This record gives sequence, structure tokens and C-alpha cells, in this order.
Amino acid sequence: KYFRSEMHEKYRNLDLYLSPNVSTLQMVVIDEILQNMSEVREGELWMSQFEFTKGQWYGLQGIHYNEVDRKEPITGVTYGEIYQIIGKLCDMTNLEIALPTVEEWEYAANGGKYNENTLYVGNAIAEKVAWYRENSGGKAHPSDGQQGKEPNMLDLYDMSGNVGELCNTFYSGIPSVFTVCGGDYNSTLDEIKKTAREALH
Repeated sequence: KYFRSEMHEKYRNLDLYLSPNVSTLQMVVIDEILQNMSEVREGELWMSQFEFTKGQWYGLQGIHYNEVDRKEPITGVTYGEIYQIIGKLCDMTNLEIALPTVEEWEYAANGGKYNENTLYVGNAIAEKVAWYRENSGGKAHPSDGQQGKEPNMLDLYDMSGNVGELCNTFYSGIPSVFTVCGGDYNSTLDEIKKTAREALH
């Protein structure tokens, strides 16, 4: 009960109101998600500094997850599953939360008002910001800012490489096929550029 009122006070500027059936585990995850938000467009658009993790994915469902793997980004999920978990998060918090559009992703990738003119998100040298085919060891890495990769000027990590980021925009205008931006740990250098796009398979 104390943690619930503490959360309401902590995020009163967001008009956070936790649903009565939110568990302590879910509150801890919600707190982590909100703490990681970085302002992208003043007063209207925020994005997580890090990719959505397994700990957050399972924690929002009330399922404890292996601490060793908790910070690894969630992969292998469908648009429908993502849509459901976002809906659950909105119901839990009374906040408006959604996948970014490609335009919003691009704006964030370019550093927002800082307008970073780099080939990859955050730097012109891929190794400084991205896990991709040549350096990933064939696996995704924890998304927590502690893996030696640099963020862009908005403090956003792993937007090039590691795991692809799903956007709420149809790929090439094809209905029900959504766009993935940024490439992943198995992508080539060309596939992790800020301009790289692929369809959700």
C-alpha cells in the first residue's frame, strides 16, 4: 500500500494512477520502465532509453524471471503479443503508451532537436554504439547501458543493432505488415544504419 501511494506521488506529473489489482512485482517493473524514459520531443514524446527486457515483459505479467537474463531484450514475440502487453501496461497505469511510428523512431534516432548527422544511431563508427554481426558473438546483449556501447544525444541505447525495434507503421504501405528499424545482432553494417528498414517476419 505504501509503495502504491509512493508511486502516485513520484509520478504525479504524469497523472499516474495504478490499477487496484497491480501487484508489487508489477509496480517494481512499472517504476523501472518510467525511470528509464527519456524526453524525445519536449512535452509530448518520451521513449525508453533501453530496449524492452525479458524482466519487464514477464514482470508485467506477474511472472518472476531469471535474474541472470532479466536485462536481456525480449525477442521472438508477435505484434499481437506486443499490442496486448502495451494494452496491459496502459490499463495498469492510466497512461498513454504506444509503439513509436517510424517518423517518431527516426526523430529519436537523429537525436531529436540535436539533429545528429551520423550513419548509425549515436556515432559514425558502428562499434561504438552497436552490437551487430561482426561483434555480437551471434547473440543479443543486455540492454542496460552497462555493456560498453554509447547512447545518442538523447541517452537512447541500442537503436542500431542488438535487437530490431518494432514501429507502429506499415512496411511499404502493406496492411498488417509492420516495420522494424535499426537492425539486430545478426545484421550487416548496412542493416544497422539509421535508414535501414525491414518487415516484421
